Amino acid sequence: MVKIREKNESMINLKLLVLPLHDQELTAQISTYSEEYIESSAIALLSSSDMKKLNLKNGDCIELSFLGVRVIVKAFELEKLGEGFIVLPLGPWAMSLLPPIVNSGGQPVYGRVTVMVKPVNCPPTSIDNLV
Repeated sequence: MVKIREKNESMINLKLLVLPLHDQELTAQISTYSEEYIESSAIALLSSSDMKKLNLKNGDCIELSFLGVRVIVKAFELEKLGEGFIVLPLGPWAMSLLPPIVNSGGQPVYGRVTVMVKPVNCPPTSIDNLV
């Protein structure tokens, strides 16, 4: 178990958007255990203003938590993203945070999840801990 050391006391709540991202989809076709897949999936995209609130630089680690589940990913700025939102690629890190609710077609329900976000000093959560 990795001991998490907090980077600072900043913490904010953001609305989670889970989307398939181009690089992550391409690397998934090679292998979901490849370093390239992990680097393109264990990420979060935040607005410029939210990055500033958390005192983050591109590539810094953040912890996301929802209903007692915590994952750690690398944060990157997405200029055109609105304040108050966070984007995670559709993958094990995002799916770990989503409640086990499916619609009538059996698809996961992604809406209405607000995650707590805080900076941390540690590597992203290992894919082995998620699958």
